[in-house]
Amino acid sequence: MWQIIDAYIGLLIMLTGTFTFGKIVLNEKIKIKKTKFFLLTLLIAIIQTIVGLNLSGTIKTIIMVISNVCFYKLTFKISYKKSMLLALLQMFILIIPDLLELFFLTKVLGFSKEQCYNFYARSIISNIIIILLLIIITYILRKILRRLINEKLEDNKKIICQLILTFICVIMFFYIIIQEFRFQDNVMVYIISILVLIIVLSSLIKQT
Repeated sequence: MWQIIDAYIGLLIMLTGTFTFGKIVLNEKIKIKKTKFFLLTLLIAIIQTIVGLNLSGTIKTIIMVISNVCFYKLTFKISYKKSMLLALLQMFILIIPDLLELFFLTKVLGFSKEQCYNFYARSIISNIIIILLLIIITYILRKILRRLINEKLEDNKKIICQLILTFICVIMFFYIIIQEFRFQDNVMVYIISILVLIIVLSSLIKQT
């Protein structure tokens, strides 16, 4: 029972981060009544809790992304294309705090990767730290992210498909590495690679 409660509270915290990420990137307020927003958040958290406790791998990730797409669509009243790009951007940026937290626990505090996964990963404390880092990173990168999300890409379906496929592949690659502990010790190289990819994608979009 406590596992379910812990997972639900953790996902409520993550949804708070999801909302804050969207608010910073879109630079907009919520477009629905606060009561509906509150109920929507509780419902999405319930769905993600069920998914998180019963599924794993690619299927779990896809459903989580879809639920976030619906959350953005209903909360900010934006298009499905923009909601999808926003959800993938969030998952993409989340890799950075995940890596930073893992680096701090294993290299600074001396925990093994297995200890981090079994006793700390996705705990309430872990989720709070990750969301705080996500908000800080999002605020720092807000201009680049706004450029990515606000460019008029509706007429260029090729660019949209390339962006979505790029984000999906990178997200799956990094989360497989993190979850199976197959990354090397040079975590900062991974983080820099992600930042460079974001800048490159932003530059390519600007040139379209």
